[in-house]
Amino acid sequence: MKKSVKSISKKVPVCSVCTVFAKTIFQDGSAKELQKSFKCKEFIRFRKNEVLFSENEAADGVYCIYSGMLKVVKKDHRLMEHIIRLGKPGDVLGIDSVVTHNKYTNSVVAVDAVEACFVPKDCFVKFIQSHPTFFVETMKLLCTQLDGMENKMTDLMGKSTKERMADMLLKIKADYGVQSDDTLNMALSMDELASFLGTTKSSVYSLLSDFKRSHLIEIQDNRIQVLSEKELENIAHPI
Repeated sequence: MKKSVKSISKKVPVCSVCTVFAKTIFQDGSAKELQKSFKCKEFIRFRKNEVLFSENEAADGVYCIYSGMLKVVKKDHRLMEHIIRLGKPGDVLGIDSVVTHNKYTNSVVAVDAVEACFVPKDCFVKFIQSHPTFFVETMKLLCTQLDGMENKMTDLMGKSTKERMADMLLKIKADYGVQSDDTLNMALSMDELASFLGTTKSSVYSLLSDFKRSHLIEIQDNRIQVLSEKELENIAHPI
């Protein structure tokens, strides 16, 4: 992973007019109150493959993602990296570590160009302590993330790689949308897809080729276009 050299912008998005505010855990509160409380925030740009924060570093704040795609990575006992989930605009990353006053429990890496608002730990903790509604929302987010990890573990044990691949393509389309040519707005490499699915690069290539032959997807210039969401849904969730 490429250690980031922070590119801090002088122009910081205002919470009350932020285009992703409605997708964050703060959506049910006052954007003006949030802006007032988060005067300490910085707006940071990251290039592809740059690291927002690294596993076992002191947790110094949270990142509210404004644009771009990210991967949340964790190392195993052999120090091999595994993608445990993907991040998207509206996600607030690093909360679990900041709330527990701990080190970051994973690493977050930009898959493509990423913009994020960084809120220092002291500022964020003070805010949620003085705003019970947001404290509850924070706890809900942590519970949702735990549920997501449990579901992924269940899928790894109970679903075939083919089923997981179909499910992943559908989720990426739902979460990140498509480009002007209708291909998925996704910049994951074969190695990253394999890491996320818990399989090998050759298995990913074989499955994508099989999906293409079956006219479920089209691949052009290494970009994937979903042709049949219904058929992928049938594969991902067989009756």
